[in-house]
Amino acid sequence: MCAVLAHLLINKVEESWLMIVENAPQKEKLTVFFDYYFQQSMENQNVSIEMWNTNEHRHRTNSAVEGWNSKLNCII
Repeated sequence: MCAVLAHLLINKVEESWLMIVENAPQKEKLTVFFDYYFQQSMENQNVSIEMWNTNEHRHRTNSAVEGWNSKLNCII
C-alpha cells in the first residue's frame, strides 16, 4: 500500500499514509518499516513528497528503457 502513495494526489498522501498505519496489523517488523518509510518519504527535507509523487507527471519512471518497454507491452 505504501507504493500506491506515489500515485495519489499530493494533497491526499498524508491522509492516506495515516489510514495505512491505522489499519495495519501491530507487528514489530511492520512498525520498524513504517518508521523508516516515514523518515525517508514523509518528513525528509531533502526529498519532498512533490519530488517522489508521480500523480501529475507524464512520465512516471526515470528510465527511458522501462518506459519504452511499458508502452510496447500496452501495444502488444
